[in-house]
Amino acid sequence: MSRSANWQPSWVPMNDDQLSAYLRRIDSDTSSLDNWFRSHLYSIPFVSVPCQPTASSTDVLDSIAYRQGAGDCFYHAIALAAALSHSGFTLTRVLGRPTPPGYEDHILPETHALLIVDNKYVVDTGFGIDGPRAPVPLDGTAVHNTASGQTWWITCESTTHSMMYERDGLRRPLYTFTTREVTPADYSAMGFYSSTSPDSPLSRSLIVQQPTPTGGIRIIDTRVEHWTHGTREVSMLDESDEARALLSRLGIASCGSAAPSTDNVSKVPATRGE
Repeated sequence: MSRSANWQPSWVPMNDDQLSAYLRRIDSDTSSLDNWFRSHLYSIPFVSVPCQPTASSTDVLDSIAYRQGAGDCFYHAIALAAALSHSGFTLTRVLGRPTPPGYEDHILPETHALLIVDNKYVVDTGFGIDGPRAPVPLDGTAVHNTASGQTWWITCESTTHSMMYERDGLRRPLYTFTTREVTPADYSAMGFYSSTSPDSPLSRSLIVQQPTPTGGIRIIDTRVEHWTHGTREVSMLDESDEARALLSRLGIASCGSAAPSTDNVSKVPATRGE
């Protein structure tokens, strides 16, 4: 039997028990998409571990429900999509092309996973502390978070959309995307590239981010950024009790150029259904 015969073309659903455990973790009553978004965002960190082996979709759902796990944008999109789909939302899974500062004239790979919900909103809980704090309408309506001084809105040119971002009067696109729906195989390929390619920044550093209503914390190897009400403070890991506590909660014992060993961090799921 060929290897491809064991791979699944469809997304792995979240079962009732996983959904109940996940909702207990994020402490959400799911009264609205906005409430669900924020509960997920502020409960589950973004974590990218270089060269971390891929996990199956079922492992990701078990991790988020039962093991207080965390992961990168693919992890967030897989888990949140499974929960929202289970609850009756209409989903389109798409990929974004990051446009970091200094790379505006470059065409980078589509390595960011996000969701379009009910054909009206972009739902993106996997971009870290620069990412949206609420679902962003596709019609261009801006979403502003007063506490952190951040604003997000979407522009469209032909078939390409841009997630725009503003802080302190500085505007830039976070990424571009189309509404083309992708498959589990697309997630697997782009996730493998992100975690292993020498051209990917996620393959070179341990990155941990936890957004908060007023800002958040970002850890890159041993450098720590604390954002509060639009103000950034930079320190080293051994100077930040909050950063060390976050890593300890995630089961990450060390932070540096080499990937730490951890059981609570899941990378992009493979397209296997087991």
